Amino acid sequence: MKKMQRNIRKTICMTLMVLTILCSFSIDSKAADAGKWVSEGNNWKYQLEDGSYVKNTFRMIDGYKYYFDSAGVMAKGWFYVGTRTSSDGKVYKNWYYTSAGGKILTGWRLIDGVWYYFYLDGKMAADAVVDNGKYYVNSKGAYVGKAGTWQKNTKGWWYESADTDRFWSLKYGRYVNYPSNDVVLIEGKYYGFDRNGYMVRGWYDFGWSSNGQHIYVWYYFNRDGSGADGWQQINGKWYYFENGYMFSDTVVEGKYYVGPNGAYVKTIPQANRTNGAWKQNSIGYWYRYADGTYPKNERAKINGAWYYFDGNGYMKTEWIKVDGVWYYHIPTGSAAIGWYKVDDIWYYFGEDGAMYKNTIVDGYYLNNSGACTGKIPPTTAIDVK
Repeated sequence: MKKMQRNIRKTICMTLMVLTILCSFSIDSKAADAGKWVSEGNNWKYQLEDGSYVKNTFRMIDGYKYYFDSAGVMAKGWFYVGTRTSSDGKVYKNWYYTSAGGKILTGWRLIDGVWYYFYLDGKMAADAVVDNGKYYVNSKGAYVGKAGTWQKNTKGWWYESADTDRFWSLKYGRYVNYPSNDVVLIEGKYYGFDRNGYMVRGWYDFGWSSNGQHIYVWYYFNRDGSGADGWQQINGKWYYFENGYMFSDTVVEGKYYVGPNGAYVKTIPQANRTNGAWKQNSIGYWYRYADGTYPKNERAKINGAWYYFDGNGYMKTEWIKVDGVWYYHIPTGSAAIGWYKVDDIWYYFGEDGAMYKNTIVDGYYLNNSGACTGKIPPTTAIDVK
């Protein structure tokens, strides 16, 4: 338990460092409007410059996240907002916990003698393996214990799990109770298990058959059973892996093409770059052009809609800032156009997805953060669109 507590404290420090970095570049024009704290007895509210109060929403204020209920009162201690449904159909309340000053907490927290884990958005983890696959928290969010132990017999290695263990399945994209014919996360690494539950090494096909045809999905596992990562030379040929998964018929790192069998091909096939197709792996979606290249660290217009791809070529959603201009990408990835509501605040976006600010649209004023206040300020120095 002492070792677990030391690991938790280390994780908390790392989480705080990440949050500090994130806050340093993401909380500027999307921060809360200029306002002030107002006390009413033992309660606190946040009043905006137009005299209204923040209500029924989360709000970033001076780099910290707060929640205000329908009466505008800042939440303190335990509270929940909405529900979520797990992959196995269970419904959980979205619980949060704040400091005494109302700041929503993240990472590991010891509350009334019980350890809980809160994700970066503040939601409490429940019935999940957290902290890179190291620890399990039950349906009430309480830390239960570390995952089980490795065992060996004459047939090979398998993982003996505790009754409370749940494993994150890379194959199914959900939690499973027992690793069998699957690739699962155990203490920060992915391992493959055959149909009998034994750990596999080397090449292994996790494919399936459909309509009489077999679909191959190749993985490669190191001598210790963990999934291979990055470039690996096997029998004189170079392959690229991610958590054991072999990439095939795609471009890796923006310039290296691996063929249908996964082996590196020196010459990238040339084709019409205007055509392409969406691709997906365990990390997310990307768009591959017909010539094998793909957009990265840029905005790209695909089938009439705008998308943004990060430095690794993966499609991003939510708020994106490019060359000083803010865009918001909806869950499907395309940029919001026209009026769009984000966290209970209305914004307006142009045809290319650019957010409008310090202007009037359809008779509504958009302030410096782009938020619609519903009130036109008494000034003529406004560029009316």
